[in-house]
Amino acid sequence: MEGYQKNMRIVEPDGMDETFSSRRVKVEVEVAVFTMDRKWGQKFSLGLNRMLSLIQPGKVLSSKQSHHRLLFLSELGSDTAAMEKLLEDTFILFGIFAILIFFLKIMKCLRYLVLTKWFGVPNSFFNSLGEWAVITGGTDGIGKAYAHEFAKRGLNIVLISRTKEKLTEVADEIGQVTGRKVKTIQVNFIRRDIYEHIKENLRGLEIGVLVNNVGMLHTPNPCRFLEINDIDKTINDMIAVNMVSVAKMTQLVLPQMKERQKGLILNISSGAANAPCPLYCLYSSTKVFMERFSGGCQAEYGSKGIIIQCLMPYAVASKMSRVKPGIFARSAEDYVRSSLDCVLLGERCNGCLPHEILVHQQVVTMRTLNAHSDPRRPPYSART
Repeated sequence: MEGYQKNMRIVEPDGMDETFSSRRVKVEVEVAVFTMDRKWGQKFSLGLNRMLSLIQPGKVLSSKQSHHRLLFLSELGSDTAAMEKLLEDTFILFGIFAILIFFLKIMKCLRYLVLTKWFGVPNSFFNSLGEWAVITGGTDGIGKAYAHEFAKRGLNIVLISRTKEKLTEVADEIGQVTGRKVKTIQVNFIRRDIYEHIKENLRGLEIGVLVNNVGMLHTPNPCRFLEINDIDKTINDMIAVNMVSVAKMTQLVLPQMKERQKGLILNISSGAANAPCPLYCLYSSTKVFMERFSGGCQAEYGSKGIIIQCLMPYAVASKMSRVKPGIFARSAEDYVRSSLDCVLLGERCNGCLPHEILVHQQVVTMRTLNAHSDPRRPPYSART
């Protein structure tokens, strides 16, 4: 009521009678600009028309018209109070929601610190899963680091990669440092007829851990989708390496884990799968598959005592990424040690605290860039 009274003034000319029904009034209506939804807008428009029909400059109002005007102003005031109460309740709900989100993020950080930095996962946990750990793409970067780390924690290692010389070199290193058994399988994951060969070489092994690490990037230099070199071959190869290998290796190993009611499968995705990634759209899309596949399998087989986790690292120093270790860019060895302490954190994880922080920054940045970009052009992040 008070809000509308500020925008309506009834001015009484000098010498007019005090009786309201016989007064000649001059009305000045000042209408402010309101932002309201359709319902309130229609009510305000109808009310304004009704008010102007009842109150006109130079017109003597009858007692009936005066009574209607007072009723109208009363209704208008009650509607205003109701709208103010609605807005107040809405702001309170938004505040509670924001506090709840902040509280959940704090709890997530505390849970991460408690389960990783203060307690961690003992080596006996991994030894209890089975004798062997199978690592695809195990001769460089993250895969090589996993092979060394699992061997140090008491597991025998199966290395699967395409280069025989590297397989022999890494196997010798692990054997000399840890004394564990190392078995090698030479295959190229671009081909799709290799899985019978892998199955035969894994026959009879008690596999407790599978690390689906093998992956490929079309080029270390960012480019638009249609500018990818030899795009037809690249699409087929990337799907075969980044997607088909994950499903097929899981198909080979999961049955015996299900039978023994225990096992660990780590699918190494990428932080690029957390949000749309212009200039790496094909690569990031294949990594999204790994995240969805992992979550679905965990829902299906988690009750069987099997852990299926998707790790989504950002910058890790490796041959493929071509980055150097830093505050957020972890070395492969540091990232692997940290990620193994996260295996109990759920179906998806970024593997280390700096990368947990980066995921929120990436989502906010991409939303900001896309919100300010012209819909007829690519996002700012995709322009050269």
